[in-house]
Amino acid sequence: IPVLTSTGRGSDIMRPMAIPCFGGMSIAILTMFIVPVIYCSVQEWKLKLGYEDPRFERHD
Repeated sequence: IPVLTSTGRGSDIMRPMAIPCFGGMSIAILTMFIVPVIYCSVQEWKLKLGYEDPRFERHD
């Protein structure tokens, strides 16, 4: 973040290189939180609809 907000010598060259780096780091952090939440939400939705997973069949 300091590279993105700098105004000193060389900042005009460093800022364009820092933007993709900062974007990549922020996407990685978001992915660590968003993907598990979406996965769990889909699984809960399937359970509420009564979807039965064939991998977990009941054997009476």
